[in-house]
Amino acid sequence: MLIRFTQQPPWTVAELLVHRLDEVNASAVQEAFAPVLHHPHGDLVVELSRLDFVDKTGLATLQMLLQRLSTEGRLHLAGHGPLLQRLRELNRLPSNAEVFPTLSDALH
Repeated sequence: MLIRFTQQPPWTVAELLVHRLDEVNASAVQEAFAPVLHHPHGDLVVELSRLDFVDKTGLATLQMLLQRLSTEGRLHLAGHGPLLQRLRELNRLPSNAEVFPTLSDALH
């Protein structure tokens, strides 16, 4: 399992369970997001704190996913770390995405 989806109304929570997002698993992670890409559930929290490594393929995949996910409802990103900081610096986060240090913060 690459992603665990749970409901915490009004939020759908997508927790990435992988530690690496790279050319090896990027397409599988993208496919794992299919339930929310094809059938949006409104407000979404993407929990990224487990990610330790992201290569350029993983970064491009994550950026594309976040852009697509940001078109429906609110998008919160949880997990404070170098990945989200780097995405912020590069202005690669969707304009409506809000970043929170923890999942609990993102849900409130």
